[in-house]
Amino acid sequence: MGGLIIVVMWPMVLPILILKFLGFALPVIAPVLLALNAAGLAGQFRSYNRHEEKKNRLVLSVFARELEFIEEEKEEYKSNQIYLDGYVCKEPIYRKTPLGREIADLLIAVNRSYGKSDYIPCICWGRNARFASGFEVGNHVEIWGRIQSREYVKKISETITEKRIAYEVSVSKVERLE
Repeated sequence: MGGLIIVVMWPMVLPILILKFLGFALPVIAPVLLALNAAGLAGQFRSYNRHEEKKNRLVLSVFARELEFIEEEKEEYKSNQIYLDGYVCKEPIYRKTPLGREIADLLIAVNRSYGKSDYIPCICWGRNARFASGFEVGNHVEIWGRIQSREYVKKISETITEKRIAYEVSVSKVERLE
């Protein structure tokens, strides 16, 4: 028994896939989760391509393996952390913001069972951006960071723009493995 629920991690909303949780059906879990201030979740950040009209859209979700209801939040609980061990699968895109901040966009392939891979977009800032800009396709990397969402405006044509939301890993530490 399982299903999909949406968990709000202010200001971000992420789909959470729960296959089974202590034998409780999904309609029992969802209201309890939403009523609590905090829940501990351990699992995998997954991706798949959703085919829309003439294009593909990368959809990200969290596959929950462990879920713990937290009645009292303690300082030792670390919130919104992610670790990725994967491979650079697209040339890094290095740029600077109008205010001069350095940014590098990475797409990391993280292997999982049965020959499948998840493709996780990551954004590096400052020193990490400079370091990541030297990565090549196929480099093995480890990344520590947090999942974030951000709004941006996509230019469709000269006169049409569209507001969108991007989900990505904001990198706090990155290492290239040999």
